Amino acid sequence: TSARPELSQDQVAQAAARLLRAPVSELVAQACTPELYAFAHGDMVRVLDRHGVGRLALRDPIIRQTTACEAAPALRALIEEGTSFGDVGRALPDLYVAHGARIADFRGLAAAEQALALAAEELQGREPDAPVILFAVSKPA
Repeated sequence: TSARPELSQDQVAQAAARLLRAPVSELVAQACTPELYAFAHGDMVRVLDRHGVGRLALRDPIIRQTTACEAAPALRALIEEGTSFGDVGRALPDLYVAHGARIADFRGLAAAEQALALAAEELQGREPDAPVILFAVSKPA
């Protein structure tokens, strides 16, 4: 258990502004779970917990807010959207699945089915309507 106090959403936004080195007025709230908040400034996104601690920093991610029961089709669509194609084939995006207070990191996977299976395992036992945030960061193929 953390000794840090839980903060209001406004206080978390202020912490995000410090991390993003931007005024609070310029932040865009992207998505949230009861435990995690995602804020953007320009192409940078920071995910913070309820204590104002930065948990994830991403450049130019695609973000989808969904629920545990809708996560699989949402993730499949996100993988399609974030996959880049090049001379050597295709590169899956780096994927992150945030739920509750957890952020699962699925970077460097070679197959969409592997990502979907890992995400399904990660979300097992969650209430069907529990909020889930999906992040994809495209990589050059």
